[in-house]
Amino acid sequence: MKKPALPRVGLPHLLLAVAAVLFLALTFKPAVSGDGVGYFSYLHSVIVDRDLDMSDEYAAARAAHVDVYPPQISTRTKTGMLANLFPVGPALMSAPAYVAALALRPSGAPQVDAPFTTAYTLASLLYGLLALAICYRFARAVTGSSGAALTGAVAAALTTPLLYYLVYQPSYAHTFSAFAVSAFMYLWWSTRGHRSTRAWLLLGLLGGMMALVRWQDGPLAAVALLDLPKERFRVLLLVPGIVLGFLPQLLVDHVIFGSWLPSRPGLDPLHGHYFDVLFSSWHGLFTWTPGVLLGDAALHRRRLSHLVGRILFRHALPGEPDAVLRHWLGRAGRQATAVGLKSRDRRAHRVEPAPDPRHDLRDQGRRQPGLGGAAQGPGGCPELCAAPAAGLRGAGPAPLAASKNGAEFSWRGRGPAPAGRHRHRGLACWRRRLRR
Repeated sequence: MKKPALPRVGLPHLLLAVAAVLFLALTFKPAVSGDGVGYFSYLHSVIVDRDLDMSDEYAAARAAHVDVYPPQISTRTKTGMLANLFPVGPALMSAPAYVAALALRPSGAPQVDAPFTTAYTLASLLYGLLALAICYRFARAVTGSSGAALTGAVAAALTTPLLYYLVYQPSYAHTFSAFAVSAFMYLWWSTRGHRSTRAWLLLGLLGGMMALVRWQDGPLAAVALLDLPKERFRVLLLVPGIVLGFLPQLLVDHVIFGSWLPSRPGLDPLHGHYFDVLFSSWHGLFTWTPGVLLGDAALHRRRLSHLVGRILFRHALPGEPDAVLRHWLGRAGRQATAVGLKSRDRRAHRVEPAPDPRHDLRDQGRRQPGLGGAAQGPGGCPELCAAPAAGLRGAGPAPLAASKNGAEFSWRGRGPAPAGRHRHRGLACWRRRLRR
């Protein structure tokens, strides 16, 4: 049997690699901030302190003047411990890098500084780059063209919010999410029709890992249900892997919160934002990342329309968790969860807090459309098969603060915003500026 020839590396490939290295050297920010504090705190707490008491880690973040919203690090659970409202997946995936940093500084101090933050963010960057490599391999297998695959991978890196999380906010979970989702989708595609029992279990393990990194990615495991007509009951082999992959989060939550899966956002499926998550001018998937539609059109032109249907199914799945949330834009979602935990302990209804305006304004500055637009993806990952995809903002209640220059209008009321109040905020703010 003739072995496949290795891909030839030419001058354009070398120039692209050099340009990528120079770009990362000039733009990469190896710092932990915001939501990253929650993910990063698990590492020192478990590996160094050997417990899940985050009080030392949160105190170190405050002492280092890290940008983090106070309710994220001050919520007490019924066990008396400080809550960590973020998944443990990114910490588990970056643990080898953190252990390597401990070899350089065994004391583990300073906690929120080099070399520990550098090790964590470099691990995040590595997983993001591996996700792009998987996307390239996937696209090449589907299209049969290395040029189209390379174009798709570069487009996924440069025209989606993945770039923002690769270089500016690597402490967030999106690069880890991109890797987990890309690996799941590629394994599902490459083993279709001849999937062994071991492959089914591994696919389930990756499905559990997706939810372990970002809960919004968990529903993507339902892609495997497309094999139900042929595989029948063998699809159930996913379940043991999913349970095993998600088990660390169950154990962590039980220790910290004293219950299983305590952190649940408020859902409203009957009044969901099913259209907004795809077509809204405010962080809609297709409007903020038109490359998704271009990629789908290219696949259709190549007579791969059967794959387009699968991709559209993939678009719908991550949008579903965001669509059924009362506030789908994602601002202050974790803070509302924190208050919800307190309310649940008091057996009261959840109360959504009004966020700190100063925090909101800082947050708006970070999320302006630069470096990939700063819109948060549902899987934080590029679309596979040469079609780049970003996604929508994260899940959770999203009251917004108004900036003084009129860049945004606010809705601070309890419950959903009135129809049209924030759906076309971009057009409204331009009208306001023109009137001035």
